[in-house]
Amino acid sequence: MTTRPLENFDVSTALRTIVEMTATETGREFFRALVRTLSESLGTTGAWVTEYLPDQNRLRSLAFWLNDDWVDHYEYDVAGTPCEPVVAERKFFHVAENVFELFPVDTDLAKFGATSYMGAPLLDTDGTFMGHVAVVDTRPMPSEPRAESLFHIFAQRAAAELRRLRLEISLREREAKLSRLLNSAMDAIVELDADLRVSRDNPAAAEMFGYKTGAIVGIDFAHHLEDESASRLRRLIRELNTRPDGSRSTWIPGGLRAVTSDGRVFPAEATL
Repeated sequence: MTTRPLENFDVSTALRTIVEMTATETGREFFRALVRTLSESLGTTGAWVTEYLPDQNRLRSLAFWLNDDWVDHYEYDVAGTPCEPVVAERKFFHVAENVFELFPVDTDLAKFGATSYMGAPLLDTDGTFMGHVAVVDTRPMPSEPRAESLFHIFAQRAAAELRRLRLEISLREREAKLSRLLNSAMDAIVELDADLRVSRDNPAAAEMFGYKTGAIVGIDFAHHLEDESASRLRRLIRELNTRPDGSRSTWIPGGLRAVTSDGRVFPAEATL
């Protein structure tokens, strides 16, 4: 492996490299670009980023670059490894040399030919430990403020992407749960935008108004209300918008006069 002499190390150049290598990537490809760039910037044998599995006290790699190649499906117990202080204390940990002798339980260090190690935690906004980023090298890695500063920037960037991914997964799960609730509801439910156009419906609503599920989306819902009911609905929406969060719901007194797709008028109890 070609290494970069530390005396020629330039933080500004490395930061530009981070941006160039990761700007267009997300998820798995982002982490692959990040660890490869980190390893090449610091001139180390390897670098990896992980997610933490708290129930098992294990770390699972999201990307692992070692000896100019990818290591796939790498997962390991935290206990007895140099990663353990990073997980347990949630702080930066550096072993300048003799890392294998200090952590003999971690037999992978010998396989990697590791002499030195550096790791930092990836924390959520509430301080929850999400994973870590680490590098190993076959040579000693003396403390060097410029290299450590860059390493922390990589860690912060990795944490931000991991937080984004977790939020994305959470939103997808919430959306799936909401869809299941809507689809199983016996009451007709429609979601309206600011112009009263339907942005979502459930099967009960589609059947009530004489459509196939989803066919009502995009339609001006006012067309399915008598004029007085449409005006009352708009007035109630304006009133609800003046209320504090958590109080923006109301039963519509007297209900609404609704109109099906074939023009049939029917009274409907309604909650906004």
